[in-house]
Amino acid sequence: MFLFMDGVYNLLTTQKGEKFHVTPVSERLRGLMVKGAKITCCGLCMELRGVEQSLIPEGITPTGVSEINDEILEADAVLSFTGGT
Repeated sequence: MFLFMDGVYNLLTTQKGEKFHVTPVSERLRGLMVKGAKITCCGLCMELRGVEQSLIPEGITPTGVSEINDEILEADAVLSFTGGT
């Protein structure tokens, strides 16, 4: 999984879900990693949005957009979730 643009906000371990009875996305991502999912994100997107490495789950590696190509070539399947019309 590669988190890009505003998707990096999903990594924040500072999210609180108790009030709405939901599990924060960062906790769900940790659960996926325990099951073997590889999660990376755009380091530049993090920097532009003020998302610091200390605020994301351990084991998630910020990379560059150029690494997406390598990830796609190695992937068993590719799903893309993008906004827009």
